[in-house]
Amino acid sequence: MVISAVFCGIYSLMSFQKKPTDIPAIKIKEVQWFIELMNAGSVRELARRKSVQPGQVSKVIKSLEKKVDTILFERSISGVHLTLEGRKILPALQELIYAGEKIEALRSKQGEEFSKQLTVASTSFLTTNVVSKLISNPIFDKKKYRFTLINLVPDDFVQTGILGGFDLCFHVGSVDWPKTWHSQKIATLGWSLYARKKHPIHDKPTERHALKYPFVFPVYLSKEGLFEGNDLCPVPRAKRTIGHQTTTARSAFEIIQETDHLAFLPEVIATNRKVEKVMIKSWPKVTKNIYATVKEDLVQKKDFDKMIELFCKTLEKAR
Repeated sequence: MVISAVFCGIYSLMSFQKKPTDIPAIKIKEVQWFIELMNAGSVRELARRKSVQPGQVSKVIKSLEKKVDTILFERSISGVHLTLEGRKILPALQELIYAGEKIEALRSKQGEEFSKQLTVASTSFLTTNVVSKLISNPIFDKKKYRFTLINLVPDDFVQTGILGGFDLCFHVGSVDWPKTWHSQKIATLGWSLYARKKHPIHDKPTERHALKYPFVFPVYLSKEGLFEGNDLCPVPRAKRTIGHQTTTARSAFEIIQETDHLAFLPEVIATNRKVEKVMIKSWPKVTKNIYATVKEDLVQKKDFDKMIELFCKTLEKAR
């Protein structure tokens, strides 16, 4: 409706005038003052209402008259009156005012709906199992937040951040950030070996037995190509049987539910009843620190602290 009103007004002006190419240069202020001058009846009276000099009012009206290529007012000692051409063009100018008011109302409404937009980067399993859940907290609805979530591989965090790709991020392990970025440890997360229920490994949970089965191995794609990832398993990749490979922990989790594959996964995603943790006594407990990082001038400290607080609470519930 707004667009149709604008085009209707412009079409009316173009149909009436000799120089349609000047129409886009018309300013809403000029049209508003045209309407107000018509109601005020004199240049001096409108100048008084706006607390400006009469010459300024005349300048604005003359600018509009030049753009529409016609005289809009007859000047006399008693004041100003619309010319015949001015009366003809009045409906079109009123449509432009109406369209401008509608556009401004829509812009104001959008501003009320979302007072703050944040782009949050993370690895895929943290995005799926933690970040996507924490942003559904009612507190963000009250504060009118809108979020954009993006998944990144470790090698892309710094470069993407420097290029302005996100406001804050949650990542596994420390990263060498520039001095203008603030990074802090916020939580610790464990990794364990998982297999489907009724998998033979549960009968003999030893390293020797585990190595008889294929492992789902992580890979990641960057601008330089496809690379092998690190699943943090205590047994090196070269000593294990390579099975399926995937770029996400979530898809590895899906694979082991239906196959004899094993996978060493972050404990936060393995909450499905179809899989069970395999406790191998000879393996050390594997944990990694989770960090929150932000460029100091992008996010206010109180917002950053609130995100960290909710991240930790959500992570604890997801374990």
